[in-house]
Amino acid sequence: MKVLFVSGIYPPDIGGPATYVSRMALELLRRGHLVQVLTLGERRERLDSPFPVRKVLRGTHPASRCLRMSRAALNLARSSDIIYATGSPWDSWLVSTLAAGVHRKPLVLKIVGDAVWERYQRKHMNNLSLEALNERSAPAGVEIQKLFRNRLSRFADCVITPSGYLKGIVAGWGVSTHRIQVIHNAVDPFQGVPLPHSERKKEIVTVARLVPWKGVEGLMDILQRLPREVRLVVIGDGPILPRLRERAERKGLGERIHFTGRLPREEVFRYLSRTALFVLNSRYEGFPHVILEAMSAGAAVVATDVGGNAEVVRNGENGYLVPLDDQETLVERVTRLLEDAALRQHFSNRAAEEVRGFNWKSMVTRTESVLLEVLEKKTTKRS
Repeated sequence: MKVLFVSGIYPPDIGGPATYVSRMALELLRRGHLVQVLTLGERRERLDSPFPVRKVLRGTHPASRCLRMSRAALNLARSSDIIYATGSPWDSWLVSTLAAGVHRKPLVLKIVGDAVWERYQRKHMNNLSLEALNERSAPAGVEIQKLFRNRLSRFADCVITPSGYLKGIVAGWGVSTHRIQVIHNAVDPFQGVPLPHSERKKEIVTVARLVPWKGVEGLMDILQRLPREVRLVVIGDGPILPRLRERAERKGLGERIHFTGRLPREEVFRYLSRTALFVLNSRYEGFPHVILEAMSAGAAVVATDVGGNAEVVRNGENGYLVPLDDQETLVERVTRLLEDAALRQHFSNRAAEEVRGFNWKSMVTRTESVLLEVLEKKTTKRS
């Protein structure tokens, strides 16, 4: 099988899709398939890669970028059996759909979120949920983006989502459920030895891209209701970091909150392996990869009961799920776990069992099977 990966980002870019594409391509290559990657980059640097990687200059003008990507996709798709695209509708879906249509190649999309909703949130920074934006009428520009997204997703022969929650969202765009496959993301296990909870720091760690819907401001609010010795560590970067720093100083929390900025994965695991508690106070999660990392490092987990979180956290068994915007319950759950090392250890032990099911071998095998099945169906249909 000859697979063309199309992605908006790729190493040395940082982010889940970049890591996923580079590693999935390598794993399929090891299984005997031929792979090549088309992506965007800041420069056409030569990469030390065992498979071809074609980088199109990202540039500044979207139309020019799309044209360059389309030309490259049309050229590379000619020698491929199947196209596998991940990323946003604008950076990868459109050019993949064009190349698949022209060369009559099967197309698989991996959809890990709703780019239209994220764009809307970055612009308006309100609490409108993903479901609400899709169910109600929006400004004309947003409605055009929704229509564009829906049409492209319906063109795919198959859509892969990392959670059942996202399968429901994509089905709401008009994609038939039988064409949507749920393949959970994988996590690399923590390589060190997690500290027992009797020796862990009484602090809260959260790891997130710092955007409004990650709920960091809510964590800052509950910190005021916890004992003064409890600290909050915020790992990550994003557009609202300056606002969060200013808010911390204004509320007199400057010495109790540590903003680390973006950290290497090894440093993130170091924090998670020593902290008492990991809290994800997000308003939306397609699939909570960071929760799996926290569980792998032995941290007890509290998360909001939104999106795909419930597909990882079983409330009261391996962590706590808290209703969205329920600060009273959030404070109660956090307080209980900070005071009860035995309960934290119990959750940690149960979570370690959960994490073993989210491994790379299983994810690659399932993905390979889906690609082969789609290719076989398309080939049979053409003949």
